Amino acid sequence: MRTLSLMLICSCALTLAACASNQPDLAETGAVTVKVDDGPGSPVKDVTVYSDADEGETVIRGKVYGTRTPYYQTYGKHVHLTIISPDGQVMAKENPRLIWRTGSKFRTATGHFTVRLPEPVPNGTVVDVVFHDTLHSNASVS
Repeated sequence: MRTLSLMLICSCALTLAACASNQPDLAETGAVTVKVDDGPGSPVKDVTVYSDADEGETVIRGKVYGTRTPYYQTYGKHVHLTIISPDGQVMAKENPRLIWRTGSKFRTATGHFTVRLPEPVPNGTVVDVVFHDTLHSNASVS
């Protein structure tokens, strides 16, 4: 019985992973450029951009990694995304909510964000991601 449950869970996970991998990352293919404000030292990593043809939208996902002893404080930390068209026009500005997952064993926290744009972005679009570790008057943490 336990083996059957494990096999069902593994097959469902494999199916979901296969569906997610069918959509190419537009940043990896060079169609979209992702710029992270702080460069390699930024806690923002793994930003992916893909087009969802079924829904006719563009999805941007990313992670924020943090470590600190004795614990990683998540309050006030947020990201701003600016989507810029190839001709330099700002297509959208987003302040996505960070969903945090903390780990007590290694005193870490990982924040995930997702932004959905109602239309596909053209080739040459720039996604600018800026991380802030404190609140400021323009920020939204909702």
